[in-house]
Amino acid sequence: GYVLSEKASKYIKYNKDSVERASELFDAAYAVAGKEMSASQLNAYFLTNIKLFNITKDVDRLFAIYNNAIEALEYNSMGYSNEISNLTSKADSVELTSTETKSLDRAKKSLPNYDKVQRNIEKALSPLLTCEKLALIYNEEKFLANQDDTEWLKRAAKMLQKDREGEDGEMASCTDNPVFLLIAERLYSLEPSASAARSMAKLGVRKSDWAMAKKYYQEAADQEEDLRKTADDYMGLAYVNNKMGALSSAKSNCLKAGQLRKDWGNPYLYLATLYADAAGDCGANAVEKNAVYWAAINKLNYARSVDPSISDKASKLISIYKGAVPDKGVAFQLGFKEGDSISIGCWINETVTVKFY
Repeated sequence: GYVLSEKASKYIKYNKDSVERASELFDAAYAVAGKEMSASQLNAYFLTNIKLFNITKDVDRLFAIYNNAIEALEYNSMGYSNEISNLTSKADSVELTSTETKSLDRAKKSLPNYDKVQRNIEKALSPLLTCEKLALIYNEEKFLANQDDTEWLKRAAKMLQKDREGEDGEMASCTDNPVFLLIAERLYSLEPSASAARSMAKLGVRKSDWAMAKKYYQEAADQEEDLRKTADDYMGLAYVNNKMGALSSAKSNCLKAGQLRKDWGNPYLYLATLYADAAGDCGANAVEKNAVYWAAINKLNYARSVDPSISDKASKLISIYKGAVPDKGVAFQLGFKEGDSISIGCWINETVTVKFY
């Protein structure tokens, strides 16, 4: 499989105009190697088929290749990300063996390659992945023709449940496509997997049926093997918990997500906004009621320390929240000075240090 993949990659490199032959070689390589293809081979496989699509305009084939490539990339990403999560957690309590340390280093080096190729593929196909264009491909007629094909249903649900950039440049949820309801319910009835449960959860969110969304997000989290997807499910649960007013559960699920993906800042960024939204709800006086902003700033600082990709967003919120912390004069009148500790009760249960900006 590897040899065939390399042969195809080298063929297209030196025969850039022979895309039909190159695509045939890649098809043969994928048939043998499948998900074992390397990130660079999968990238070449897909880009070759983009060139072929520009000639044939065969969108069904292009989407099939897209799904092949994405599933292979996700398979490898799952292996490496799970290894990173498990070994990083283990390193918190015991010293890793030299073999484990090498495995962790290899996983940290390899994972970004697969993630980068996946982003590149999504970007290359983005003009065809608007909700408007997906609605032409995933419609009721196609659903009726494929309603017993779990592979088609899985791929369709996955394509539609992701937010896409519309033709107007705005992000839109493709779950608004009426056929998504049919696909999600049919897939779950045939194969109640983590992926199917996740589709049902997103259907619940679309309908603002928070109890439904909570049930299926939890089911997805319990079944999912890919820890990064499990973390996403816990963030879905946190969002739903917030909608239901279950703020303690929302916090708990944010922290679960953060534990599964230690380099992901989103759980702490979202938790910070929940803390800030609680201003005025906890405490006995003006200082205690607004101490939540210090707690929010702490979470945002942690978020950007573990995940530089969200640094700009976190910094903007920090700037806003710094302007909302208790007034120094009012704090002094109420007996609080810089450096004092304040315990925030309610569902937050955090101790913060008084600091003025």
